[in-house]
Amino acid sequence: MKVTVKLYSIFRLNYSNYNEKEGIQLDVEGGATAADLIEILEIDPQKVAMICINGEIKREKDITLTEGDIVQIFPFFGGG
Repeated sequence: MKVTVKLYSIFRLNYSNYNEKEGIQLDVEGGATAADLIEILEIDPQKVAMICINGEIKREKDITLTEGDIVQIFPFFGGG
């Protein structure tokens, strides 16, 4: 099934041709979770601060994805 992934901040650095408007389209197996997606993208799960699926903040990373989902993955932000 296809999902769209939008990455923010440092997570974009691994993708030189990342398109900020369109994100990345990925084919994942049926039953894949947000945690599986993080693993596929080789993102350290401890660096993920927030995941939004179709505009809704999800606290759990074991949420099952469905065809056409738009997944946004945000790192922790710092300031000072």
